[in-house]
Amino acid sequence: MGLFSNDIWSKPGKGVDKDEPQKNAFFHFWELVGRKFFRLVAFNVFYFICLLPVIVAVYGVFYTWLAAISGVGADEAVSLPVLPGMLSLLYTYVPGVLHIPLLIISLLIYGPATMGLTYILRNFVREEHAWTSDFFSRALSNWKQGLFFGILDIIAAFIMYVNWNYSALSGEEVGAFAIVIRGVTTVLFIYYLFMRNYFYQLAVTVDLNVRQIIKNAAIFGIVGLGRNFLALICVVAIVVVSTMLHSLVELLAVPLIMFSLAGFAAVYCTYPITDKYIVQPALAEERKNEERIGFDDLEPAVLPPELGGPGAGALGPRDAAERSAAPVKPEDAPADAAPGSAETEKVEGETPSAKEDKPADFDSSETKDENA
Repeated sequence: MGLFSNDIWSKPGKGVDKDEPQKNAFFHFWELVGRKFFRLVAFNVFYFICLLPVIVAVYGVFYTWLAAISGVGADEAVSLPVLPGMLSLLYTYVPGVLHIPLLIISLLIYGPATMGLTYILRNFVREEHAWTSDFFSRALSNWKQGLFFGILDIIAAFIMYVNWNYSALSGEEVGAFAIVIRGVTTVLFIYYLFMRNYFYQLAVTVDLNVRQIIKNAAIFGIVGLGRNFLALICVVAIVVVSTMLHSLVELLAVPLIMFSLAGFAAVYCTYPITDKYIVQPALAEERKNEERIGFDDLEPAVLPPELGGPGAGALGPRDAAERSAAPVKPEDAPADAAPGSAETEKVEGETPSAKEDKPADFDSSETKDENA
């Protein structure tokens, strides 16, 4: 067999044993990451390119805020790590007239691109195949919902940023009221992050409108509280390690693995809630409907005529012809037949065929005289 023979692709794989014990969730997570690592890298690169203007803007806002709270003057240079420095250099090479349009386009693409990435990651969690083209096809098919939830994410992040930096933006001292507002905003933002885990999952899994998705996400944000906290911790840990551990780690992790790995961890932690309360009940209802429809479509069993089924005792064409030609016995004549009617004449007289068979010159009296 040659190295490139088609036989190596036609052989069935080992498959999954249905009696195989369930693996530990932690080791199962890393097993899936290892199996899908290069595909996670590929989809992270797609996502990074789509969000490149937004990432440049986020880095700019973050280091501006960091310089402000560190007391660095406006005329002083800020030392940037490798990746932010490269992105800042790239920013200077882009014509200024394109900065705002590219940022707006990237912000609008953010939601649909997240839809495509979430679909891929959900399939990885379910250990189902996902084509590379699914990233783009799902982004296009769910672009309306993706655009809505993408804008919602941006608004939530903007409100959080303004409330936490109100004193710096307004030039006022931080008072007790501002502290309370910060606390309330933080709690609401965390709850929004819990809901966000399900926005994109529900949109690419079931056919629901935006209102239904928000309603279910609000419920799952409370029902799956433990899993939601675990997902938040995993995402924060991945982002912190990717961006703050070392500048070389940031240079490699952000463009190659950070977004897809953080998203995969969030979907892995929270998808069981979606599966339990949305997917499995929908599948059970679908199976029930199929069984009911299949039962209604079944035709009742029909016995043959010789066993008493429909048509038993009915005359075929040949039987009907023989019955009409045979003489009718007196006891078979209808009781209400009128004298002289066709039925009576047929019983009392001879059949037409019998009359035609008798010779015309036959005389019964002559026969009697000769015998005498």
